[in-house]
Amino acid sequence: MSSSAVRAAILAEVSNLASPWPVYNASDYNEFEDIMNSIEAEAVVVQFIASDDQMQSVGAEVNQCWEETGSAVLHMLVPTGFDSVPVVDKGERIQTGLRGSRLANDVLIESCSPFTDFGGSTAGVNGAVHGWTANAFYSRRSHG
Repeated sequence: MSSSAVRAAILAEVSNLASPWPVYNASDYNEFEDIMNSIEAEAVVVQFIASDDQMQSVGAEVNQCWEETGSAVLHMLVPTGFDSVPVVDKGERIQTGLRGSRLANDVLIESCSPFTDFGGSTAGVNGAVHGWTANAFYSRRSHG
């Protein structure tokens, strides 16, 4: 599981970049259907999916730190039947705003893939909602 520092930093930055669309933390819900009941139009859902925490040595032996690495899937959910250009533009704004960014709590977004709607996205939503997904990979070093 991603640390609370990482979660807070990524959620804050995605919220800033996705504005005025609401941003949901998938960890606060049991299923995507629960989130879908809260969405009236466009929204972004952040799903923290994998992380690791390994000791790293920086310089001399006494300078060890911990490096947390992981990824988050970003889901853009929009109503079906509308022009995709505004969604693609929103996705590019989020992607380019995240990639290579140093966020709060020493979180570095190593990379962020472009959004894709191939296969309806991994959100598993169908019908009236169209899904787009991107993967954001992060690292965070901490002492202690």
